[in-house]
Amino acid sequence: MYAQVKYDIKTYKHTIDSDNTQIKNKLWKRYLLRVRTQKENDIKYTFLLMNPSAAVRNKSDRTVNKVIKDAFNDGAGIVDVVNIFPFYETDSKKLGKVLDKINGTELDIIQKENLEKIELSIKSSIKSGGKVICGWGNRPTKLNKSNMKIYNSNLNCIKNILSEYSEQLLCYDTNITSMPSHHSINAMISDNTHSHKRGLPLLIYFCKFLNPLPNVLATYFLQQIRSIFNSL
Repeated sequence: MYAQVKYDIKTYKHTIDSDNTQIKNKLWKRYLLRVRTQKENDIKYTFLLMNPSAAVRNKSDRTVNKVIKDAFNDGAGIVDVVNIFPFYETDSKKLGKVLDKINGTELDIIQKENLEKIELSIKSSIKSGGKVICGWGNRPTKLNKSNMKIYNSNLNCIKNILSEYSEQLLCYDTNITSMPSHHSINAMISDNTHSHKRGLPLLIYFCKFLNPLPNVLATYFLQQIRSIFNSL
C-alpha cells in the first residue's frame, strides 16, 4: 500500500465495506469502498474514479478523504468509491505495468466483477436519492496497445451503464478530452469556496461525454455559474 492517512473523523463515521484483497505479491485490488459519513441518513453517493490509491478499511488516502468530505457537505450519509480499474496504484502511469502482471483469463474475471460492482453501486445510490459523481480524469499514459483495448472496453461498458442515469450523473468538471476531471484539479469545489456552507449544489456539471455541448455554449454556462459563485 501507499500514502495512507487517517480517515477524517469530522466527516467520516465508520467503514461499512472495503473488499480489498491481494491478487499476488505486492498486487492488490479493491472493487468497493463504502463508508458512512457523520450525516444520519441513508442517502448514498457513488464516486467513480480511475483506480484505488491506498485506502482500506481502517486507513484512508487524500482522495478518499476529499470525496467523503464533499459528499458529507452535500448531505450524503453513505459514500461508495468505485473505479474503472480496481487495482491499487498511486501513480496511474504505472497501471500498464500492473495490467501486464495479470494473465488474460484472470484479468477478464476481475474486470467483469468490477463492472458488476460499479453497476450495483450506481443503482443503489440512485435508489437512495443520491448522486453519481464521475472523476476518473485523464487516460493513463504509457498503456501499450493491448492495455489500451482493455481501457477503452472498460470505458465503453461504463458509459453504457451511466447512460441510463444522466439526470443524476455529475462531475466536478471536464478536461480537454471531455472526460470527467479528477476532483483535485477543480477550483470550483475547493475548500476556499462557500459552496458547501451555503448549501449550493456540490457538483454542477453533467458529464459532457454523455451530454455534449458546443464549446461556446459550454463556456457561456461556465461563465454564468462562476458569476453566481462570485456574487455570493
